[in-house]
Amino acid sequence: MFFMISLLVTVNGVMSLIISKVTYHGQKAYAKVINVVEQTSSWIMTVASFIGEEQVITNHGKFLVNAYKPEVHESLLGITFDAYALAI
Repeated sequence: MFFMISLLVTVNGVMSLIISKVTYHGQKAYAKVINVVEQTSSWIMTVASFIGEEQVITNHGKFLVNAYKPEVHESLLGITFDAYALAI
């Protein structure tokens, strides 16, 4: 009985660490997206926005895809954790 409880605590601790790392990477990727949006809003006030519009669209799409990947991993980890919790 004590072995099972310690095993559950250990597995929950490892899952928490993994989920926190994935969440950190997702937030880091969203920070890059927000940076592109802030650059765009500052460029709107200048003539450079008309010149760099295509570049901004490309960067936004690229960083948004990078921000999407950690969210998918986090969701899969959450589903795995929930399935594990229901199995117990």
